[in-house]
Amino acid sequence: RGGGAPHADGGVLRLRHAVGTPLDRVGLQVWRGALYLGDYLLEVPGAAGATVLELGAGVGLSGLVAARAGAARVFITDAPAAVLYNARHNASEIHHWETGTVAVRRLDWHHPEASLVESRNPSDPFGWSAAELAELSRCTLILCADCIYDAAATDALLALLAPLLAALPPTAAALFAIERRLNFDAGGLTTRARAEERFLSRLGEMGCFEWRRVAPTFAQRFEYERVKELVLWRVSLAPDADVAPLAAIDRARVPSPPPVINRAGPPAMTAAEAVAAAAAEGLTLVRSEKSA
Repeated sequence: RGGGAPHADGGVLRLRHAVGTPLDRVGLQVWRGALYLGDYLLEVPGAAGATVLELGAGVGLSGLVAARAGAARVFITDAPAAVLYNARHNASEIHHWETGTVAVRRLDWHHPEASLVESRNPSDPFGWSAAELAELSRCTLILCADCIYDAAATDALLALLAPLLAALPPTAAALFAIERRLNFDAGGLTTRARAEERFLSRLGEMGCFEWRRVAPTFAQRFEYERVKELVLWRVSLAPDADVAPLAAIDRARVPSPPPVINRAGPPAMTAAEAVAAAAAEGLTLVRSEKSA
């Protein structure tokens, strides 16, 4: 039910989570990839001052760590209602971050355009406001912890990621924390991490990404077994990627301020200057007088 882990200054991050769940409720558990990503966020200053989006957030651990690491704004997102309510409990009831820094919002990878719309339902606790969508357009860091385990979900996530990155600032990147789950391959008589293989294969097939593995040189701050199967990938759009931006975020982008217009106009002419200017244009000025 509860969990804690030491912070860099000796503090504790407490969460409500499940110890075991059926497959359709895995978002209620804490998985090691989120702890591994949390270690990275607490050491590398990429989150400080940034707008951060966590995808497939589950209990919201990565997003809450990003907030602790100094993020200016954090959007914790998932799709199942039970997962969203639990993440909101962790953000607001435990850490009181639901207002100001952290917001828990709905984002379905399979239907992102339908998710990323201004909510017209005031009773929907996970709908987006127009101001939040505008804030999201400034996101530079996307977090994905323990999201690579199912082929269909992986395909949907990457299909979302490409236009999402295209709609964000050029420096935006996604961090994928993965625990390689090894399966025996009878054909090759070896073990393979099929979920990660598909992830890397799809990145290559889509032809619009750049990716690199992040070296595991950052310190361990959370209490968990840091197994060798834990890996962290940084993914960004290739400079020459031809990807249409996600329309929902592109529409929400805050426009640049309009140019300042001098509504006072140029200095007024004297009568003599006006006559001279008109004469230069071949015109004759006629004074009109109106009676009161």
